[in-house]
Order: sequence, then C-alpha cells, then structure tokens
Amino acid sequence: MRIAGCLRTLEPSSTTDTTHRREGNIMGKHEQQNGVSRRSFLKASGATAAVAAGALLWGCAPSSAQDGASTESGIPTSWDEEADVVVVGGGGAGMSAALMAAEAGASVIVLEKGPTTGGSTALCGQAIMGVGTSVQKAAGIEDSVEEAMKYFSAIGDGRDDLVRFVVENSADAVEWLIGLGMQVPAEIGNPGLVFGGQEKERADLTAPVMRTHYAVKPDPGLWPVLQKAADAQEGIAVRTGTPVTKLVQHPDTGEVLGVLAGDGRQKAVKARKGVVLAAGGFARNAAMMHALISRYDVQTTANECDTGDGMNLGLSAGSSVGYFGMLSNVQFSKPVMPCAFIVLGPDTMEGKPPFISVNVQGERWTNERKFYSYICDDLLKQPEGRAFVLTCGDAGKAGLGRAAEQAFAGDTIVELAAAMGVDADALSATVEQWNASCAQGADAQFGRPSELYPLESGSFYAAEVKPGCACSFGGVTVDTEMRAMRAAGDEAIPRLYAAGTNSMALGRFYPTCGAAVATAITTGRRAGTNAAAETPWEE
Repeated sequence: MRIAGCLRTLEPSSTTDTTHRREGNIMGKHEQQNGVSRRSFLKASGATAAVAAGALLWGCAPSSAQDGASTESGIPTSWDEEADVVVVGGGGAGMSAALMAAEAGASVIVLEKGPTTGGSTALCGQAIMGVGTSVQKAAGIEDSVEEAMKYFSAIGDGRDDLVRFVVENSADAVEWLIGLGMQVPAEIGNPGLVFGGQEKERADLTAPVMRTHYAVKPDPGLWPVLQKAADAQEGIAVRTGTPVTKLVQHPDTGEVLGVLAGDGRQKAVKARKGVVLAAGGFARNAAMMHALISRYDVQTTANECDTGDGMNLGLSAGSSVGYFGMLSNVQFSKPVMPCAFIVLGPDTMEGKPPFISVNVQGERWTNERKFYSYICDDLLKQPEGRAFVLTCGDAGKAGLGRAAEQAFAGDTIVELAAAMGVDADALSATVEQWNASCAQGADAQFGRPSELYPLESGSFYAAEVKPGCACSFGGVTVDTEMRAMRAAGDEAIPRLYAAGTNSMALGRFYPTCGAAVATAITTGRRAGTNAAAETPWEE
C-alpha cells in the first residue's frame, strides 16, 4: 500500500526507559463499541487490521540527508560494498540468517546498529523452546508437534501457519545450536528443562510438557555459540555501529537491491541476492509504544537498539505490519530493576511472605500468581497503570528486596494507606477480605491457588509496581518462507525477508519462556537459507 506523500516517521527514543501508551492499542474505539476484547479482536483481524494504522503512522521509513550519488531511479551510481546477502541486525535472528546463508555458499554482510552484536538474544535468560528434541527424549519426556500446537495456538495469539512453522522447526533449531556447542542437560531445572509458561495452568488444552530448554551459562550458553560460529565463518563480515537508514529498491519492480547504511556518511551496500530485516522490535521507541501498546508508563529493559528501525524499513518498502504486543511482566518501579526481577507470577513469589497487590484505589485487582503476561495485561487496565505490592513483617520487607529501600510503611493499614496516598477505608476493606479468604483457605475474589497467607502482623509495607517490557512483538508481515509481504495483495516484496521480532511471526502474546528465541532462530534460519537461494540480480 503506497501512501500519497510522506507522513511523519516515528523517531527512536534513546534517552528514556518509559513510554506513555494509549489504552489497549489503536483499536480502542472498536472494542468499546462492539464489546470485543483487545486480544480477541487482534486475533480475528490479525495483520490486516493493523496495516492501515501502521501505514498511517509509518508511511515513510527513516531517510538520510546524505544518501550519496544516485541515479534518478534512486539506485546508487556506485556501491561502496557488496555481498550476496545483507542482514540488518546482528542478534539471534540476524546471526542465524547469516550463518545459514554462509553455509549455503553466500557471502554475507551483517549491519548492526549497536556497538556490539547480540541484541535481545544476548540479554535473555539463554533459553529456547523446543518440541521433540533429543534433550527431551533423553530426559524421558514425550512430546509432539500436534500436542504442542493445542497449547501454542490457544496461548500465543499468533497466525496459525506461523505458529506451526516455529513449533515444527523448533527441534531442528535446538539441535543446530547443540551442534554449534550449546549445552542443555537432560534434567529438570535451569540449566535443563522447565515449564516456561502456563503449561500446568492450562492442562485443559493438553498434558503439560516441559519445552523450555535452558542452556549452561555463561559459556557455552546460547548466544555465545552463535557468536563464535559467526566469528569462525569466513563468509560473514560484521559491521557494528552501522545503522541501516534506507532500502534501495528498483523503481519498477520493487526489488530490494541493497541498503544505505552508516552513522554520518552513508554507504551504499549492494545485496546481490537479498536483504534480511532482523533489526529487533520497537520497545525503545516511545512513540511506537505509545501508539501500539498502551497509554501508561512501561518500564523497558529491552535492547537499546530496539527502536523500530526494521519496521520502518519494511513499511518504506511497501510491506504490511501487525500483531503488536510485548514480552510483558510487572516490575518494581523504584528502583528500576532488570527484567529478571519479575514481581508477580506463578513461581516468582512462591514460598515468599504474605503479599497481595492493590491498585491506587486500594483495591485488589488480580490473581497475583497468574502467568506474568496476563498480570501485566490486568495492570494496564488499572487507573494510572500503577499498583502496589502489599506485605507485612520483617520477612515481608525482606521479600521486597531492593525495592524495600523506597517502600511505603506504616504500623497500621490506616497509616500505610496515608503514606501510599490511597483511601484508608478501601485498603482496610481489601485487607480484611483477603484475610478472611486466607482463613477459609480459598481466594473467592480471584481464585489464587496458593500462598494464602494473611496480612495481620508487624509493620505493613507497600512497594510500587509498574508494567514492564523485555521486548516488543509485531512487525513486518511475512509468509512461512519469511518473505516480506506487500500491504496490498498476496505478493511478496522481491528479495526482502524479515525474521525474529522484526517480523510478526511470534504473534502478540508470549506463550512460554524461550518462544521468542525459538522464533528468532527458526525464522532467521529460514530467511537466510531462502535469501541465499535467490538468483543474483543484474545491473
């Protein structure tokens, strides 16, 4: 879909860890009028509903004032560098694409915006989801694609063909990484195999199976073996500190012929066979997060280079985009902590002191032991997008960790409410209701299954929490060959591929730990293989 004129491109945010976001997303009015939940609406409408909004917001990709010499067609008169395949982004998806292209005999240039490679894959917990792997079999765990699909198709909220692609290819991805040196013990735990999502809670879908594979850390790890493999591959050249600012396309066919890249003077880099967009998500772009996720503050610990460049590049080439979401959690707001410090969730608070979470009205608002992405969705619906973790006693204060330093305190609930700035009667009623539920052994309000401890002894403490984001989901629309698809019709943009969180392959909702990495590796491998198989274009 070509947009007449050039609408404002959303600019990257490089200085803030928070962003103000619109409630739900750009579909908010539709939901209010039709009574449809944001999640169900996006699942039904998929990429198509987001295309118009995406095109409206990002009708033009970043362009450079120093494009260098070019013909009237926009094609450079000369190229500064060239390779068979150009990969935009040096994270898990990008390096997987580069390795597969190089293994197929193609020369590869990886252009990485940041000072180092790794992206979100280097920052994550070094886990990958796999279905039917040798590690599972050695541990006596039976698994199958069809059983896994019952879970992932219901939980992931993605496009079914792409969800199946990731699930079907996840075992090959795990085995490939093991072949590169990754080690995953055939035992339960980290490192090893764990339940990474809601498998136990959603046993109604299929029998719970451990599919999250945690690698031995820090080395060999998961990212380290990818990095070492790329370093050892003579066919791969990596250029760090080199953001891609523009795709070069043939004016008649739309073929992607190369890119313009560089911080300062732009270099024209020719891609004889194809370009793979693997530049990550948009969690560090405040304007995109505001438009696509929510109006409230979201603390992000995402890769600093996740500024939406890849999505803007795809849109500039005429692609559609969609399936927006984030790998979400709930984090203490003071101090801002790494995303590993998830406050609420099924396992995070297990065995901890008494605790509940209340909003700014002093009311409890969720089952604090639900899957953390669901809890974050609940939090985004609360007034001001804020809440507190409420606890008591010395053990409770210690359970707040570093957040205890700036927690509100009071010898009574009334004193605590005054310190928090919430209604004392409402907070007292909430605590009384919780304590009564604990005495009865059942959470009548939200069905929390365990950790039913009353809040009744010692001083009381409340630490503020906010929505957290480790990375964003949603991007360039792809088919199962990872070809970037045009916004109008069912055609692919020639020689352009997208992978990882630069694409919309994962869907908008996080189904289990390691799913984002599995998506990065599987889609990256497919994109690199297919780009290398293209016939070189002629000048």
